Amino acid sequence: MRVVDVQEAQSQFSELLTWVALGEDVVIAQAGTPVARLFRVEATSPRRFGGMTLTVPDDFDAPSDEAEVVAWQ
Repeated sequence: MRVVDVQEAQSQFSELLTWVALGEDVVIAQAGTPVARLFRVEATSPRRFGGMTLTVPDDFDAPSDEAEVVAWQ
């Protein structure tokens, strides 16, 4: 784990990101006290909504017939 002070972090931020991309954690300290940690974020796969296949008929928004309206009441 690499520890750097705030001034070094500001002046060498791109280099610190390179180290983080390679898997090393970087701690940023202010007056010798750790205040932040940079760490590599693992890429995630896109999330799929739901697990079932849904088919919507072409007339899904057509007006309901009288029997169907009564059945829902």
